[in-house]
Amino acid sequence: MFTVTCETAVDWRETARLATEAFGGPPFDPARLRWTYETCFAEGAEVVALRVDGAKVGQLVILRHALMIDRRRESAGLFVDLFVLPAHRSREALAALFAAAEDSFRALGIRFAVGMPNHRSLPLNSHLFAMKTVAVLPLHMGLVLRAPDADVITRRVDDLEPERLAALCERYATPVEGTGLPWDGAGLARRLSGPGHDYALHLLPDVMAVSSPRRSRGIPHTLICAFLSRDGASVAQGDLRRLIRAACAVWRRPVFAYCGFRSDLPNIPGIRLPRVLRPSPLLVQLRDFRANGDPPDLDRYQLIDSDFA
Repeated sequence: MFTVTCETAVDWRETARLATEAFGGPPFDPARLRWTYETCFAEGAEVVALRVDGAKVGQLVILRHALMIDRRRESAGLFVDLFVLPAHRSREALAALFAAAEDSFRALGIRFAVGMPNHRSLPLNSHLFAMKTVAVLPLHMGLVLRAPDADVITRRVDDLEPERLAALCERYATPVEGTGLPWDGAGLARRLSGPGHDYALHLLPDVMAVSSPRRSRGIPHTLICAFLSRDGASVAQGDLRRLIRAACAVWRRPVFAYCGFRSDLPNIPGIRLPRVLRPSPLLVQLRDFRANGDPPDLDRYQLIDSDFA
């Protein structure tokens, strides 16, 4: 018999161990899990736990954040870290998790469910939670061979005090127009403060890039987590290239990757990978609990808006 409850006190070591066993990849870090659930988006998380005879065997986590829709701030929740241990996987177990998650969305008054599913979660989100795909994120990759430009200012996040980091980021806060996650200086500073990853800011007067050194499929690369511009400023493609060169130089990784989109940006440098070569579906799904029609289209969604970056 499965029981499903919302955890009020998460055992971080146990959850990291179970997630590692369920996903079968690199070990999950308890400190990173706690930061992601409690701090990443500042509004906390609902951890929906699946248990058998009192032992946790699965979960679904809702990271609470906001979406700007038509200049209004709306509540939303991002699905992350869905798993059930192999010995307990069944449609019944998954249906119980998704039913409890729906109850949580309705009880908490959260308007939008957001998902970035992997190949296995995609049909579950669609069939068990009625989520609809609103965006397929482009993935661009390229190779930088030129030295960085001297006029791009680069700052490692670890070298900045929180107040200084927030002040730098505030200049590039997201506008209230359009549909997407809102970021101000304090929110961006908090988002880049988590354990387990290094970040850097690359600054020009009207646009900033956030980068991080990563490795995927054995390939070390520079991940461009986001491009953020000053409100009302137009961004030239040449500026994007200059920021990418600065990012690759600071991490000494000439291969770069950028996944995401902003409707107000020019063409992204690099080659857009075909879907057959992408490591994941890299799509965004939404469900609107207050409307019966299709959810709104997004004007922007970058990896910094998820738990991936």
